[in-house]
Amino acid sequence: MKRASFLLLAALMILTLSLPGQAMAQSSAPTWNSTIYYYNPRANAGSMGVSFVNSGMGTTPDEIPGVQVPAHAFGQVLVGSTGDYTGAATLSADLPLAAVYKQYDAAGGAYAPVLYSSFDAAQSGTTGKFYVPSLQHDDNYVSRVGIQNIETETVNLTLDFFGANGSKTVSLSKPLASQGSFIFQISDDADNVAGIGPTFDGSLVISAVKANGGGTARVVAAIEDLQSQGQRSYAYEGNGVPAKAFYLPYANCRYSTNQQSTTFYVHNAGKAPATLHVYYYTTSGAGITSYTPTGKVLPGARMPVSACGTGKVYTKMNGKNGTARITSDQPLVIIGKATSTNGLSTAFTGQPVGDKHILLPYIPYSKLANGERASLSIMNVGSSSAKNVYINYYYKNPDNTYSAQKVIIATKTAVLAKYGKYSATPRVSGAALDANGNYLGAAEIISDQPVVVVVRISQAVTGFSGLAVLGEDYTGIPCGAGCQ
Repeated sequence: MKRASFLLLAALMILTLSLPGQAMAQSSAPTWNSTIYYYNPRANAGSMGVSFVNSGMGTTPDEIPGVQVPAHAFGQVLVGSTGDYTGAATLSADLPLAAVYKQYDAAGGAYAPVLYSSFDAAQSGTTGKFYVPSLQHDDNYVSRVGIQNIETETVNLTLDFFGANGSKTVSLSKPLASQGSFIFQISDDADNVAGIGPTFDGSLVISAVKANGGGTARVVAAIEDLQSQGQRSYAYEGNGVPAKAFYLPYANCRYSTNQQSTTFYVHNAGKAPATLHVYYYTTSGAGITSYTPTGKVLPGARMPVSACGTGKVYTKMNGKNGTARITSDQPLVIIGKATSTNGLSTAFTGQPVGDKHILLPYIPYSKLANGERASLSIMNVGSSSAKNVYINYYYKNPDNTYSAQKVIIATKTAVLAKYGKYSATPRVSGAALDANGNYLGAAEIISDQPVVVVVRISQAVTGFSGLAVLGEDYTGIPCGAGCQ
């Protein structure tokens, strides 16, 4: 039985939160809805069930059993208006589903959606530790963290918060029941994290042991940041499987007219100070520049690495759209955050390895500029150029079966170079649009070299000073052995 886990973080979140000396709330605060989008990569049908467990301990789950999933089907589970609900959802299926979680304004207002990919048990790792590279609490954003216990018994959590200077600021201990979730804002006095202080900019290390016997336990965590006074929000997944090299498909410095720029948050999951090596590449895979940042990252701490850099790095990266590879002598966890001068603010999870079969459960494309439009960034992280890469855009037929529109993006004569990337949208690359010129479906990336993929979903907005676009990213899901 395959399982995918989600943290349902929306609970009219940060709408009327009172903080010392200030009130932090989104202007005309939205009521959030949540939807889980799923996709079956298999050529055979199966079934799935969904269980919802309210946050806290010992809650009996609400279940949706026996949902039939046709071959190559995509669909959605509407969680609905979350109201005061927070908790976790688990999809259980007899086939390898891929899924993403989306949180959005129920009234259809101009608020950025929140997106992140599902977890499976392997992503929790085997060491009993889970890493969160970036948390913040300031006048602009506040972070909300959701932790789920995926064991069959109660676990004891220890949460160690590290400040920007690498020092541990607060530790918090808490038991968590099987399948239960602990969801909190880092400014929340009720959850004993007030010792962080009125502002925070740092990282989090989560340790988990089984309450009965003390063995290492598995947990997962998702994080979302919501703008205090504005329309921007984004989310990303933590990571329980550190590595010494990571790949990032977005590495921009003041790129295009809206000056898109990327910052990487590099978290040291090792036991010694980490030396970093940063490499930037063009979309065609040619090296732009590389360097070793001054200073080391202390254990448990994280270092922000701007794709713009300074000095010679800035000179070479200014105006560029490329990719990045970051390596170290210590195991790392990395996320990327992208911004632009006209409103974009997104987050995505760096990947330590690629896969030759990537699943994208939610791909929308609206004919209207103010509708959602997905763009795909596909980075070759293999040992050589990719000569056989294509996208399968899946769509639903009138008879409720599902078909694919195959779009070839790399061949022997038009390769996707090592560390290069290919960018695509359903409309430009030739997906089968509906009668109204729109697309809503799922996609697969098939390659003869391993790739990593980030999907950016954006939409144009009007009526806000200095704000013309909102967006969010999610990371493509490796299919691995599940697609064999």
